[in-house]
Amino acid sequence: MWKKSKVSDPTGSGQVSITKRSKVPGVMVTQFVEELPEGKSHPDFIRKPIALTIQEGKLAVFTAIVIGDPTPTVTWARNNGDVSDPEKYQIKYDPVSRGHTMEMPNVSPPQADTYKCLATNEFGKAMVTVLLNVIEVKFVLKAKLAKSTRCSADKTEYGRICDEYEVTDFRWMLKKLNEMKREREMEQAEVIKANDELHVFFELDLKLLHPSIRIFTYKDGEMIPYSQELDLEMKHNLNQVGKKYIFTIKDLLPDDAGLYQLDVEDANVFSTEFKS
Repeated sequence: MWKKSKVSDPTGSGQVSITKRSKVPGVMVTQFVEELPEGKSHPDFIRKPIALTIQEGKLAVFTAIVIGDPTPTVTWARNNGDVSDPEKYQIKYDPVSRGHTMEMPNVSPPQADTYKCLATNEFGKAMVTVLLNVIEVKFVLKAKLAKSTRCSADKTEYGRICDEYEVTDFRWMLKKLNEMKREREMEQAEVIKANDELHVFFELDLKLLHPSIRIFTYKDGEMIPYSQELDLEMKHNLNQVGKKYIFTIKDLLPDDAGLYQLDVEDANVFSTEFKS
């Protein structure tokens, strides 16, 4: 059912405001006339933009497809701020797909907000709102050995090695640490042996902007279970300590070689490859 209500109109044109139901859930449609001329129609969405949870620095894209006759004009806005900066917001239209897009390259946390897409023509308007969550993330890689054969490199050394060599392979990093230690005349012959019960800790400074956001872990593209407590029986653990998340792979063995990744909702925020 639709409802009709008069709108205050100082021009005396008698314009009305009729709320119509869209076929797409979440779209608000208003018709400006009581009767539409033959062949004409108010705007509506046949594809609305979907909510995004995305890592900072990535490309965020909202896409909408609208209908109406005359062809509606599509505009974008946000609740807390504007979208006028062309370096942060790029409004585009693809005549082939009929997609209206707003692209946000190198998205940043201050852009997290509720956005609005509005389609208008002379017979009405259609509007939809959509949420953008931006994940703030900074990684610090740490590794520890469970027995007496522990790496003695401090946090600054780990950070410097990772930055200098763009480390993605943990065992390679250990090898580099060994080389540094040998230069200091320190014995490290057994430091990378798998039977030394190697435990790996990834410490992530991860700020989630909403408590309902889900975290998933994968090995070689397959989802792997993890415990959120320090579970001695589980191979993988993900524990929150204050504002940090610590992902642990216990007792690293040759069979544990592979590509590990951590996703927050649909956004990949971390990946690293272990090689035996």
